[in-house]
Amino acid sequence: DKIGSNAFAFSLNGISYFKVVGTLYGPKTFSLFILLILPLPLALLQRTKQSLILYTITLIFLLGLLSIVLTLSRWEIIIAFFEVVLTLFLFKKFMSQSLKKILIKNKVLILTSLLLIVFSILNPFIRERFFIINPDDNSLKTRIELFSQALNMIQLHPFTGVGGDAFRPYFANYDFTENGLSQRFLAPVHSLYFLMATEIGLFGVFIFIISMSGAILFFIKRVKTLPENKRVFAIAFSLSSLIFLLDEIIEPHGLQSRV
Repeated sequence: DKIGSNAFAFSLNGISYFKVVGTLYGPKTFSLFILLILPLPLALLQRTKQSLILYTITLIFLLGLLSIVLTLSRWEIIIAFFEVVLTLFLFKKFMSQSLKKILIKNKVLILTSLLLIVFSILNPFIRERFFIINPDDNSLKTRIELFSQALNMIQLHPFTGVGGDAFRPYFANYDFTENGLSQRFLAPVHSLYFLMATEIGLFGVFIFIISMSGAILFFIKRVKTLPENKRVFAIAFSLSSLIFLLDEIIEPHGLQSRV
């Protein structure tokens, strides 16, 4: 139904461009799951010495990166390139590898990523999608209205929230937006932190942030105490957790996706 109604399409100059969604129910969710998986092949890439395995892992990673670009999810694309840089930095720090060695080992990956950036800047369609902010953009207006709704809900229920996964039913009955957004777009606020603050209260979202951040720091601080073959997985796990926290700043995901 969503494909038939062009719900997964981006329109430019009267032409609809399809967003890749995989087998999931939306391009943003699809790109998030790829983002969470990518740290492992990227980390394994730093430890592999056999040429065949090296090129296979590189191909898998590049296909994942290309899939994220084809979802046209702007925030996830930014996070993906940040993920590459952060992974290389962590390997330089914890795996006793020089910057020169890392750059040589990842030359194919780096060159392909640079080509993707250049292509994005030169392509008029992608430039319109990613580099031009239109104040009349319905998506931007909708996000602002949802943030306004969330702030009102937090003010009314700062400590207990409105209940787990209850943003939509509450929104449908108590719409604080100026234009009655719930009648047109009944969706949660586009930020996990605002969403959790509305559903489980400010104390609950504070505990969530502290717990996740603490787990990431716990793993990162102990990476050097592990054997080298296990450091790869510790770095990948820490990266996946960190990427999830960063991605959820301005992206909405339902209860199932969050679990």
